[in-house]
Amino acid sequence: MLKSNFKDILSYSVCASLIATNKYII
Repeated sequence: MLKSNFKDILSYSVCASLIATNKYII
């Protein structure tokens, strides 16, 4: 359970950082 939860947090962090970089680029 903890592993999958960590995976979700990791993927969410990746999505958040991608959105942040897109905002900076645009």
